[in-house]
Amino acid sequence: MSSHTYLRYQLHSTFGVVVSQLSNSLFYSHDNSLAISGTLEDVCVWNLRTGALHSRLSTSIPNKNYSNFADDDSTRQSNAPTHLQSIGEVTCLELSQDRTTFLAVGYSNGEVKIWNLFTKKCTQQFKGHSAAITCLAFNRSGTILFSGSADTRVIAWDLVQEIGLFKLSGHKDAITSLIWLEDHRRIITGSKDTLIKLWEFDTQYCSQTVVGCRNEICDMSLSPDGKLLLVGTAAELRLYSIKNIDPLLNYVKKEKTGLKREPGSDRMEVVEDGEEGEEKAIEFVKGIERKAKEKIQQIKWVSHTYKKSTKEGGDAQETRQVVLVLSDKILESFRVFNSQELQSKAKRQKKRMREKRAKLGQAAPSQEEVGEMDVDTTPGVSDIRYEMQYHFNDKVRSVDVCATSYLNNFGSKTDQRPKLTVLVAAVNNSLTVYNLYGNVKKQNESEKPSADNERADSESTITRVVSIEDPGHRSDVRFIALSSDDSLLLSISNGMIKIWNVASNAVIRSMATLLEDGETPTYGLTGAFVPGDKYVVIGTKQGSLELYSLNSSAKTQHIKNAHSSSIWSLVILNDQKGFVTGSADHDVKIWNFELNAVKKLTITHFKTIKMTEDVLAVALSHRSLQHKTNDLIAIALLDNTIKVLFLNEFKFYLSLYGHKLPVLCLDISSDNQLLVSGSADKNIKIWGLDYGDCHRSIFAHDDSVMGIKFVHNTHYFFSCGKDKVIKYWDGDKFELILTLRAHFSDVWGLAVANAHKGSFIATTGHDRSIRVFEQTEEQVFLDEERENELEYMFDKAVENNLERVADEDKQHSLEAVRAGEELLEALILVTRNKEAKSNIDVDETSKSDAQKNLLLLGGKTESEYLLGVLKGVKANDLKEVLEILPYNMAMKLILEYVSEWVKAGREIELCVKVLVEIMKDNQWKLGVSGGAESEVRKILEDLRRDVHSTLKKEKDRMGFNRA
Repeated sequence: MSSHTYLRYQLHSTFGVVVSQLSNSLFYSHDNSLAISGTLEDVCVWNLRTGALHSRLSTSIPNKNYSNFADDDSTRQSNAPTHLQSIGEVTCLELSQDRTTFLAVGYSNGEVKIWNLFTKKCTQQFKGHSAAITCLAFNRSGTILFSGSADTRVIAWDLVQEIGLFKLSGHKDAITSLIWLEDHRRIITGSKDTLIKLWEFDTQYCSQTVVGCRNEICDMSLSPDGKLLLVGTAAELRLYSIKNIDPLLNYVKKEKTGLKREPGSDRMEVVEDGEEGEEKAIEFVKGIERKAKEKIQQIKWVSHTYKKSTKEGGDAQETRQVVLVLSDKILESFRVFNSQELQSKAKRQKKRMREKRAKLGQAAPSQEEVGEMDVDTTPGVSDIRYEMQYHFNDKVRSVDVCATSYLNNFGSKTDQRPKLTVLVAAVNNSLTVYNLYGNVKKQNESEKPSADNERADSESTITRVVSIEDPGHRSDVRFIALSSDDSLLLSISNGMIKIWNVASNAVIRSMATLLEDGETPTYGLTGAFVPGDKYVVIGTKQGSLELYSLNSSAKTQHIKNAHSSSIWSLVILNDQKGFVTGSADHDVKIWNFELNAVKKLTITHFKTIKMTEDVLAVALSHRSLQHKTNDLIAIALLDNTIKVLFLNEFKFYLSLYGHKLPVLCLDISSDNQLLVSGSADKNIKIWGLDYGDCHRSIFAHDDSVMGIKFVHNTHYFFSCGKDKVIKYWDGDKFELILTLRAHFSDVWGLAVANAHKGSFIATTGHDRSIRVFEQTEEQVFLDEERENELEYMFDKAVENNLERVADEDKQHSLEAVRAGEELLEALILVTRNKEAKSNIDVDETSKSDAQKNLLLLGGKTESEYLLGVLKGVKANDLKEVLEILPYNMAMKLILEYVSEWVKAGREIELCVKVLVEIMKDNQWKLGVSGGAESEVRKILEDLRRDVHSTLKKEKDRMGFNRA
């Protein structure tokens, strides 16, 4: 049919995701009018005023920018082609202290990226973890970043030098929370192993381990003054006090481990690093009662200011602290009372008791009764009490709080209740901003006598301010289809259909699919644009057909009992006067489009074909000049076979069998010569429609094949499956052309642009994203693709092996190995070039070798070329690269080239680093160098003097410039 010249498809755009389920979301900008959310591999910034996408932070950055800090058992980034690489999904977001400059992003593959929010560019990338990043924390100046991971480790990154400072190992399970104590220069970590650890930043030493928690640590939050720590476990809230104690003063040699009973609890705590009476930096205060029974997900300790009416009739600013505890669909609020509030609360209770006794004619309370009502005003003892609950309709992934923003202008201006504005990221792919109100009694309101002053849950108020949900579906997108001109895209999910503009990726129409009662959602499984692209028709899991008008965004017809079971397939007829549906009720039905008396489009049933098994997929042949009346219909059944019938008379034509599991998708080529089928047995079969013979059976995917489509007027076709992969095939040569890895979960749907002859394809799946792959002008060469695929598989195998290597077995990263090989090749090249130059007058071969080497050196001298290669090595990999060099090559580098660069004053800092690392690694060999030892020692002594003098000049120059 066509020449075997293949063009590459590349990811062009991604849309349909507001916030992914693994990522948290944050307020952003000086007035908190923007929100940041993780959207699979990207980070999106949303405008809360308009609900539109403000900007997207894309991850398409070359691998050479990576800075690695990984020891022997860390996972490394592969240098395979970008279209084959596994891209990490965003799992954690953290803003710098000013909340406007830098954003740290953690990924599921252990990467950490630093984004400049002003330039929208990724400035740094680090790789040192072997599992997903779970928590991040900046220091106050934004020069150090701490990252905690599911690999049980914490890494401190120096953002100025772009290197890793140290790695903390001690936990036995995933790190769930991390807090940096700026004033104490300490790190607090919580883990699923139920332990809380206190680390000294300067010595990387664990000075205290708190083991009082029975369940895994879910989250921790620090009070604004840094003196209290609130810890949330799977079942309870625990309050700890934090003191700045020098661990050296209390250090006692670990000779015994005692047990200490916590105050007010039956738990026993391990006493470490000292004896039982020793003062600790983290001390248990008390447990805090919760009303919700669900597992704690997140804790926020916030301080906010609100207006409070005074007795004189004016307004006064009052500051209060609130603790918000998130669990499933519930947000609990706890009030934090300071000493003055506790004392005034006790006075009010005493006053109410006296008034109540006087009203009842009883004696005044005794001093003992009054004394029992006194409270301990010591901060952290009795200062956190349950206040109220806020309930959400959907499960919540994370919350972020802003006490002041333009959003606080929403709501009643006369409402004097304290108000918090929270950003709620729900697991149903939506972002919502709420105002949370607390209740404050007015000064002139007579207080009712009560034994306590806790507010009832019924008094809580929650108001929705802004909701961002249109740019995505609330559940998995099960099906997509393109309009006749490929400009619009239909996406179908449970309870919702959306129409998208393919060019702008904007949602044009969003319509809820409901039953006739108007409340129960219908689960759409398939659909299509009606010819003319002004209507869409969908088939549902309940067996109903629904017709929607794009002009009015409303349902115009609902056929409740179109089928008695799920409708799995819907295809428009070639004459465009109707469509065919296939259902699990064993029926294939033909429907016609008609205009009713008021000229509105309606659907009417025309004919039914009874099959012997459930119908899983239906495909129609294409109208051609040779077969104007002999249209064929291919029907995939639950018995693993495909029945091909004449559509007009429903007469049997072919029976295609060979799949071991049911066929889930099929398609027929434009010339009606080939039929391709994808099955749950992971195979694709290519059939000839002339005789029904199987041309080839291909093991195509690692899981069920969910979608398959031909490119118009070719025998090329695409397939997708539950293995998260899209593949591009040649149906004539039975070869795999291209593999596209972009989705993070099962790929459910596939659509090919027929009007533009396959210029782009669209895919969707369980991760709720819709991705458009565009055809480029770049040619695909199959041999190169096979090599790239093998290299990718090899690198993945190497990475998996590195994870299993023990700590004592030193392993180098892939980047360091490659850089070391390049440096070694450069040393060999300059050495051979020098030898060829010395023999150029004696040997003709040496002359030709010198000319070849000159081309390889790029016209540079040996010294300049080698220095350029050495400067190309990342600072974080330099130590490993120099370790890879053989001893003779390392000494050649020092004696011949580094000494020359030092004398010339070129790249002094780099030369010193190279000298130090090589001398450290090869010091023991210098003592056994035989007769050459004295010569080497003399050269090294001269080099030492040159280095010292050059460094002194540099120091003087820098001091003069700074002055």
